Amino acid sequence: MPRSTGVFVASSFRQAHSRTLPAALMALDAFGIKRDIHYVIGHAPDKRLGFDSPYFLPTDLHDVIWFANGTIMIIVSQEVPMGSNSLTINWLIGDEAKGLSYEKLSNELFPAMGGTSIHFNDKVKFPHLWGFAFFSDMPVTKEGIWLLRYEKYEDKELYNLIIRNSMRLEKLLLQPDSQYCRQEAALLHKQLQLLRNQCLYFVIRTSLDNIGITGSDYIKRMNRELTPEVFKAEILCQRITDVKGKFYANFSQSQHTYTATDNSKLNDYKQQSYDCLLDTDLRRDKPIAVSFDYNALITWLVAAQIQGRMHKTIKSFFTKYDRR
Repeated sequence: MPRSTGVFVASSFRQAHSRTLPAALMALDAFGIKRDIHYVIGHAPDKRLGFDSPYFLPTDLHDVIWFANGTIMIIVSQEVPMGSNSLTINWLIGDEAKGLSYEKLSNELFPAMGGTSIHFNDKVKFPHLWGFAFFSDMPVTKEGIWLLRYEKYEDKELYNLIIRNSMRLEKLLLQPDSQYCRQEAALLHKQLQLLRNQCLYFVIRTSLDNIGITGSDYIKRMNRELTPEVFKAEILCQRITDVKGKFYANFSQSQHTYTATDNSKLNDYKQQSYDCLLDTDLRRDKPIAVSFDYNALITWLVAAQIQGRMHKTIKSFFTKYDRR
């Protein structure tokens, strides 16, 4: 939607900067959509580029992608409390969605998509208004199960009706031009737009469906290098009902963990890895204690520091099962 405002939500700015968005921007480049020509990041475009302006323009453009048609996408991190406060948005995208907090989505972002829009009040022209799209591999923890609940809200009859009408529209467009075909095509297009506005589509696909791009060697390598449980979840997208070697059933990431990242050192959404320089909980003048846990199924290495009355785990490594 030209001049609209959308949000790309991530669990952390570190994830957005280092993994998710760099891959997405590479895909845009492959389709011929070039940075600093068709979109800019973190600043207003040069007036000579002729970009349209969005209806809503934040005062801080540091984490904003501005496209040539005036659409902007604001990068929001769930690690920042009330990071989407006061926003009015028209659409929402979330990648690696199994790591997102549904509580924060429902309390902060979903309400920002409510109400009416004076600029996009025609559902036929703008069927994707208030739309959202979440992408993820298969959730295996209770924090990510919320994503699978959307399956029960999918109206398969509505989706099938959209497919049938789309096929009818394609056949009409292939016929010789006539007033009847133009009228029928216009009517079908209007119906399709209204149906799309009400449609929720839920689908589970495996990496095998994408083998034309990934190649069979990738699947073979993942089967060799990943544990069976991880291969089933990440590659075959199978629901894991029982995780081998699980413990701490009441563990909650939101209650028992914290975020300590220096986002100022993140580098402009270019694909790279980041080291401990981003860790604000690391005291560089204090020693680091390293401990091992030779569990029957999982072997851990934990690096920690004593800071006052707190024992902070600043980094952990593990390997599982037959990979130990």
